[in-house]
Amino acid sequence: GLAKARSGDPLGAAAAFTEAIDRVPNWTLAQLNRGVAWFLGRNFPAALADLDAVLAADPTLVDAYLNRSAVRRITGD
Repeated sequence: GLAKARSGDPLGAAAAFTEAIDRVPNWTLAQLNRGVAWFLGRNFPAALADLDAVLAADPTLVDAYLNRSAVRRITGD
């Protein structure tokens, strides 16, 4: 997923992270990265859903708060 994100393919990255999450359902960092990929692909509802789920699972992940804040700023929430 990271390689696809770095190459400018956020939707491909989201798909790769979805595959990783399907294999390891509680992989919080994969879900965080998928949330970021959705954000970069401008799928803001999916990004918020992933970032909210990450924070519910681990409220200590500062990156999730930062990215959720960025989504909310763009969406006016």
